[in-house]
Parts: sequence; structure tokens; C-alpha cells
Amino acid sequence: MQVEPQVAFEGFEPDDRVRDRVASEIGKLEGYFEHITSCRVVVKLGSGRRQHGDLYEVTIQLALPSGRDVIVNRNPSANHAHEDVLVTIRDAFRAARRQMQDEVKKMRGDVKQSV
Repeated sequence: MQVEPQVAFEGFEPDDRVRDRVASEIGKLEGYFEHITSCRVVVKLGSGRRQHGDLYEVTIQLALPSGRDVIVNRNPSANHAHEDVLVTIRDAFRAARRQMQDEVKKMRGDVKQSV
């Protein structure tokens, strides 16, 4: 990566497991496509207005050399699995990986462009 990844946590103090998971997921993205120019990740704890546990939100922004960005935002929803920060991080990075794979295929010419 050309620029050191930026990682921010809002509304909670992450433990080592959370920091390690984010770093591991960023490493997996770089392993698939080493030419990512920048990466920004924000992990945020919900507002606390719910009756049950708060939900986490993860936003990932990747800049690719094509000038295009991959942006993923996993907002809190009715998915109670997102009360677990590690599950939310996993889901967000899976979505980012899928989008990045599509963009990389376009850059390599593996996908026909519509006319």
C-alpha cells in the first residue's frame, strides 16, 4: 500500500483482538491486490438508543490506481449478529473484497465493458 492504512475507532476502546482483526483483514486485501493506494477504516459503536445491545458500524474506503474507490458501509440493521464487533468487521471486509475483486477484473480487462 502506498499510504499507511488509517484506522479509527469511535464510541469504544478496542481491545487487541479487534485491532488484530482489522489489521489481518487489511492484509488479506493487500494479498489479493498489492496496488491499493490507500485504505481508511472506521469502526463505530451505535448510538445506544436500542433496547438490546448496541450495533457496530464499519466503513471501509479503498483507493485503487485506476482512480476509482471502493466504499463499503455496514450500517446497523436488524441483524443482531452486528452486536459482535468482530462479525461486523468480517462482513464489511468480505463486501469490500468482493467489490475490489470486481474493480480489479475491470482494470485487468477480464470483464467486458458495456457499450
